[in-house]
Amino acid sequence: MATISIAGPITGRPNESPVTLKTFDNGETLAVFSVADRQYVGPSKAGEEQRGQFYQCEVRGKLAKVVADRMQRGDIVAVSGQLVQRMYNEKLFLNVKFASVTFLNNSDKAKASKASEELPF
Repeated sequence: MATISIAGPITGRPNESPVTLKTFDNGETLAVFSVADRQYVGPSKAGEEQRGQFYQCEVRGKLAKVVADRMQRGDIVAVSGQLVQRMYNEKLFLNVKFASVTFLNNSDKAKASKASEELPF
């Protein structure tokens, strides 16, 4: 089992919640969100934007509800968990399962809305 630790901003569409919260029949809660990591970006061609790697992260249990309530697009978090790679239509997708999350910035409403407007992804 490979583990990974990443830090980066929460991504998502503007004016939508960046966290999808699911509750199963057995009462277990799952929060799913995406984090961008620009550390492993190669050189870009002239005129191209550097996008970075995107990781779909899954948090379970009580932390899932905290993440869903607190997280906003643009918040900076550190995520650590089990790395799962999968191929779909010849594209590599990176997932972090059983993740633990550390919030790296204090998000107040004004700062979060400003950050959301400035994010290119």
